[in-house]
Amino acid sequence: MSNHPTPTEIAEVIADVQDGCIFDPSEEPDCWSCNIYKGDRWFGEGQGFSAGEAAACAWIHAHAPDGLCNPEELVKVPRAVVAPMLWRFELTSPKQD
Repeated sequence: MSNHPTPTEIAEVIADVQDGCIFDPSEEPDCWSCNIYKGDRWFGEGQGFSAGEAAACAWIHAHAPDGLCNPEELVKVPRAVVAPMLWRFELTSPKQD
């Protein structure tokens, strides 16, 4: 099983951001989180209601760090994970009480 987001998940998050639907993890403490690495270098993070959404947010952050605040930056984001063997997505599931 891959932790990489699908092209559909990436496209859905980008569309949400462009529509002004920005996910705020401080308002949803029980969400998935994801850190993305290329080799040992950290590239970004993301949060979401699903593992795929969190991974897609991390992918977007890695390629357009200001993309959530400046949607014009989203053109820089590849719509699929390029060279998936180079990228590592570390997912953390929502907190369980």
